[in-house]
Amino acid sequence: MSKRHGIGVRATEDPNTVYIRNSANTYYYGDLFLGTPKQKFSVLFDTGSSKLWVPGVYCKSPACFQHNRFHPKMSSAFQNLYRNDSITYGTGKINGMLGSDTVYIGGISLYNQKFIYTTEQDSNFELPGSCFDGILGLSFNGDPSIDDTSPISSITKQRKLQRNVFGIQLSDGDKSYGRITFGRVDDSLYKGKMYWFPVVEKGSWKLMMDDINYEKPNIKSCTEFIKKNRALENKQSQNKSGNLDKPVHALIDSGTSFILGKWEVINKLNHEIGADINTGFISCSKINTLGMLIINIQGILFKLSSKEYIYHNKITNTCQSALIPKRDLSYWVLGNSFMGKLYSVFDFDNHKIGLGKDLNY
Repeated sequence: MSKRHGIGVRATEDPNTVYIRNSANTYYYGDLFLGTPKQKFSVLFDTGSSKLWVPGVYCKSPACFQHNRFHPKMSSAFQNLYRNDSITYGTGKINGMLGSDTVYIGGISLYNQKFIYTTEQDSNFELPGSCFDGILGLSFNGDPSIDDTSPISSITKQRKLQRNVFGIQLSDGDKSYGRITFGRVDDSLYKGKMYWFPVVEKGSWKLMMDDINYEKPNIKSCTEFIKKNRALENKQSQNKSGNLDKPVHALIDSGTSFILGKWEVINKLNHEIGADINTGFISCSKINTLGMLIINIQGILFKLSSKEYIYHNKITNTCQSALIPKRDLSYWVLGNSFMGKLYSVFDFDNHKIGLGKDLNY
């Protein structure tokens, strides 16, 4: 991974806009500040988790020494809560101490915000050499009415925004930054209609996904983002594979690079596009010959080109499917491969998600 290149809020822009940088179209991160005086950290903005953590000065894991570490004694606002805490992700686990302090996210100041400063970080977490120090969770920690740890809960309870929403616009390798907008839906960041979907459970950014299919390239497609054609409701007439038998829960997850789903369905899709079933690798020469991946969310079709669902590692010049089969997940995950060409809005008052086509595409 590359070194840190996180940037903060620009003086000429909305103070509730945080700019985020792109690391190889896999991780998106930006800056926040902790403590008094402020200590700076680059964090991954993650809609798939709820807590904030950064490396702590007492952490002895090798990964911690390559990153900014929080110094509790250097902040006059810090409070030690004398509790251990841990978080387990798909890529590893962190352990640490729970404290509270002032957190600054763009122009938002969250007082007495709880967070973890790590004492140990799993070597499998692969933080050494990465571009971000920690993770800022943008989901609730369980039931929103009793959540007292997540930054989103603090934003709500401390009434920091005129409207309790945030929107995420990612960037690709050709652009310097994306952005997160807090407190409003920025109509200048998408074109056409914003489609709204209710979440399936309060506290999580999951919605109902009807289907996921591969459309072979002999079917003409003029757009990548279209309203569902009612004629496609007849599944017998569609040129596709990997259909879902029934709707499933799908997490819109900015902290996950790829698309994760049911083992059998993903394997069928990878077979259809010509990727190796065991490794996901595919010849880079095939990218421009592939068709569209169609994700059906409540009757709205989102079309991904091969450049979205095939990851091209430019360092090794290898290509791999962004469709990852999982046996142990009870829901699907639509990560950055899905979100890349969308402006995604998360409304935590009305518990719904808005998806609109990014203005740049």
